[in-house]
Amino acid sequence: MGMQKQLPPHNIEAEQQLLGALLTNNDLYHKVSDTITFETFFDPVHSRIFEVIESKIQAQQVASPVTLKPSFENDEGIKELGGVGYLIRLLGASVSAFAISDYAEMINDLYIKRALIADMKDAMSVIADGRTPASTVALDLENSSGTLATKSRKTTIMEPFKHSMTRAIQNIAETFQSGTVQGTRTGIPELDKIIGSMFPEDSIILAGRPGMGKSAVAQAIGLNVAMAGFGVFDANVEMSNDQKMHRAISGILARKGITIEYNRIRNNQITHEELKQIVVAAKEYEHLPIESVGKEAKDLQVLKSTAKSAARKFKDRGIKMGLAVVDYLQLVKSRTARTEMEHINDVSLASKDLAQELGIPVLMLSQLNRQVETREIPIPTLADLRGSGNIEQDADTVIFVYRPEYYVQKELETCRGDHDKRVLVEAELAEVKNRVSLIVEKQRMGPPKAAVCDMHIAYNHVGSLTDGLQADFAV
Repeated sequence: MGMQKQLPPHNIEAEQQLLGALLTNNDLYHKVSDTITFETFFDPVHSRIFEVIESKIQAQQVASPVTLKPSFENDEGIKELGGVGYLIRLLGASVSAFAISDYAEMINDLYIKRALIADMKDAMSVIADGRTPASTVALDLENSSGTLATKSRKTTIMEPFKHSMTRAIQNIAETFQSGTVQGTRTGIPELDKIIGSMFPEDSIILAGRPGMGKSAVAQAIGLNVAMAGFGVFDANVEMSNDQKMHRAISGILARKGITIEYNRIRNNQITHEELKQIVVAAKEYEHLPIESVGKEAKDLQVLKSTAKSAARKFKDRGIKMGLAVVDYLQLVKSRTARTEMEHINDVSLASKDLAQELGIPVLMLSQLNRQVETREIPIPTLADLRGSGNIEQDADTVIFVYRPEYYVQKELETCRGDHDKRVLVEAELAEVKNRVSLIVEKQRMGPPKAAVCDMHIAYNHVGSLTDGLQADFAV
């Protein structure tokens, strides 16, 4: 006699009793709707029965053996169980109303266990095939198990207004007593006056055309947050680590009033004295809590997994994670997307999901459509994000980076033979030189407004060159 095949974890009786309870009293549905779906059931017939019960209740119709009968008269699965009379027998197996939530939790727990076993079997199959790197298998397994872990947590969609109000009052009182604000400050005073801070679970889009200084702004914010003692996850899929560090070092030196262009650092055009200054600055800031990943994060699965790994590392070190930065959205690709629009939609939604899962703000950089530069004054608007998937819809905050000096400098190059025009353009250039507008075009907690501040693009620095290091950027 052969060995009987072992079935995955399940409990048919619990499924029968839960379905019987729902057919007996449709009002019990609200007690289980947050916990289970038709996919949660092990028995395919039970899955279909729950799906029909749910559709009728949501349509404000009665779900009973009589009303379900037409949907199952030709169902092959229920015929094997004795026909539609099985629906009547479920009533006799009904669990009591007070226990239905516990049964729903039990059924969901078994579903999670089955899904975990399936994921591990898939991973073992891929490993046995031998063609997929171990790192890819591990990342896929980590992401799928992380999703299941989220599903396994008991969640409640609704909350009494009194509870929400009590929690809000506690937060307001704590904020008032500490003299601080919730969330993480950007460290750019002009911008913080508008948005207050970057709040946990917020997806923030920092967008602009090439040459506007998006990366400089993002890196400045990341450094500010890290200097305030918060962990920062930095995913720069556009630059090499060397390029990124040359810019970071130049920006750090600029904060101390030392001006060494990052291009000179990169091209080895520095003096011996400047090298000493670079070494001193590097030693001073090398312990900042920043975890970086490069071009590997072009894969959305890798990006999500490494962000979660960074969060765990910070937690193990007793550091609160304050920000994730992704530079930039259009370069990250989803494995399941087929079109460019689907890639953008997947990454945009993943940014919001990651912010919620880790409880941090996620700052995602984005390119803008070329139509910006066809306008006489190329100031970006939300329309320049449209046609780029759901970026605007998914984001809690949208900030445009607009550096007029870039365009005025281009205009100056076209008027070499026109002295009068050149004088006018040079005067305009003097007004906008080393200035950047951070246009907060969308924020859920306030109106659109622009912050104008200093930006020294050659030094990758946002802020004055003479103010020195600002303290207490974030709380």
